[in-house]
Amino acid sequence: IVITSFLVASSRVQLTFTSDLNQAYRVERSPSLTSGVWTSLIDRILGTGGMITTNSLIQSHPAEFYRVRRL
Repeated sequence: IVITSFLVASSRVQLTFTSDLNQAYRVERSPSLTSGVWTSLIDRILGTGGMITTNSLIQSHPAEFYRVRRL
């Protein structure tokens, strides 16, 4: 998985990543890299073998970290 694009516009985050065909993915967010607590934003995204773009609202934390995981 490679995050190829990360854009912030107004109150939204757009994240684009590579995918494998028929592989399921989850996009997660955390307010801290050290807390160990990640919140699922989008679950069960089915891979197409190409790029996948997701959108989500920004939370009111001073910082946010994102990751994509294989399921």
